[in-house]
Amino acid sequence: MHEVELTAITRTSHKAPKRIRTSYSTLGTLEPEILQAEATIFRYVSITEAYIDALSSELMSNAMPYSNPLVKILIEEYEIQTTSNWERRHEKFSKIHSIRLKECSEWNKVNAAIEVRNTIAHGLGRLTPLQQKKANIASALSAIGVSIDAGRVRLTLATARTVRDACRAFIRSVDQKCPLG
Repeated sequence: MHEVELTAITRTSHKAPKRIRTSYSTLGTLEPEILQAEATIFRYVSITEAYIDALSSELMSNAMPYSNPLVKILIEEYEIQTTSNWERRHEKFSKIHSIRLKECSEWNKVNAAIEVRNTIAHGLGRLTPLQQKKANIASALSAIGVSIDAGRVRLTLATARTVRDACRAFIRSVDQKCPLG
C-alpha cells in the first residue's frame, strides 16, 4: 500500500501547476528585448554625458591653457564638481561657455532619456523615490514613448531608437553652438 501512495504522489507532483510568468522581477526586467532596450538607452545617455563633459574640458583648455599647475588643479576640481549631475552641466555651459543646453535640439527627449536611465540605474526599472515626487514625470517620459505602470517604466526597442536619434540631434546642436573650429 505504501508503494501505491508514493506512485500516486509522484504522478501528482509530475503534473505540477503551471507557473504564472511575469516579465519583471524585483531585480528588473526578464525580457531580453527590454533588457536590450534598457542597455541601449543607458549607453546613449552615457555617451551624451561623456560628450558634454569632454566638450566642456576642451572649451576650457582652449580658453585657458593649463600652463600653471595651480590652474590645472583648480580646473580639474571645477570639472569634478560640475559633472556630477545635469543641473550643474546646464549651469556650467550657460555661465562659462554661453551655451544654454536646454535650448538645444531634442533636449526634452534627452532629459526624458536621462530619467529613464536613472530608473534603470537606481531603481532597476522602477521610478526612484525622488522621481515619484516629480509631478510631470509621466508627461516627460511620454516624449520618448515611455509609460509608467505601477511605478515601473514601460519601454520598447522603438524607445531606444527614439533616444538614439534624440541624443544624436542634441549633440549636433550643442556642437554647432561651440566656438571650436
